[in-house]
Formats: sequence, structure tokens, C-alpha cells
Amino acid sequence: MNIASHFTAWKKRLIAAAVAGFLLAPLPSARAANILFVINSVIDPATTANAQDQEVFDHLTAAGHTVTLADDDTVPLSALTGQDLVLISSSVGSGAAGLQNICNNSLKTGRLSVISYEPGVYDELGLQTATTFGNA
Repeated sequence: MNIASHFTAWKKRLIAAAVAGFLLAPLPSARAANILFVINSVIDPATTANAQDQEVFDHLTAAGHTVTLADDDTVPLSALTGQDLVLISSSVGSGAAGLQNICNNSLKTGRLSVISYEPGVYDELGLQTATTFGNA
């Protein structure tokens, strides 16, 4: 007599469902990235003050990425460590002290990938050479 015969039908179904759930669960993506998302205001580690920023955050985390929120006024250079990408929201203040610090002291000359939706920092990032978007 084998061990399986001792299980009742519902126990067999429960085990089968658990195994199927494990096998069908999404695996972490090998393409997942560590993303620093610089925004205008952080409420807590997973909540932004801006609804559109929250939508971007939710979309990226649902895709398996690890997203660290950073306030444009206070983001330190150390926040760049271990990141694969820096995403700068259009909600930031282009003159915010923290953002200016990371743009001028690391992002402009570094090797870290940057996507900026704020044209006001294009000059700090070295992406413009002429007055555009009202930005000298």
C-alpha cells in the first residue's frame, strides 16, 4: 500500500493545487532592474504625492522592478549606488537642491542610465547646448 492511498480526495486536491500554484507562479524576471525614481515628494517608501508618479511606480513594481523613490529636494549621491536606471519625473523642480546635486556631480559624467521627463535638467545632464523649453 502506498502513502498516497492514505490521503483523502480533498487532501490530494489541496496538494495538487499547491503544486500547480507553485509551478504557475510568475518567476522573477531576469530583466528586472533597480530603478531610482526621482519625484517631487515622497509620502512613504511606496507612496508618491503625485497620482501620475504613483501610476508609474505601480506599473514598474508590477513588472518586477525594484523601485526606490527619492525626493528631488533631498536625494543624496549615495542613492545612486546599486541602481541600474535613474528615472526623473516631470513632477520634479528642476532647481531642487538634491536633483541638481546628482545631475551635476554624477549623472552628467557617469555611466548610469538616465531617463528624464523634466526638460529643465537637460542642461545639467549635458543634453542641450542651446536655449530650449525656456531653459538657458
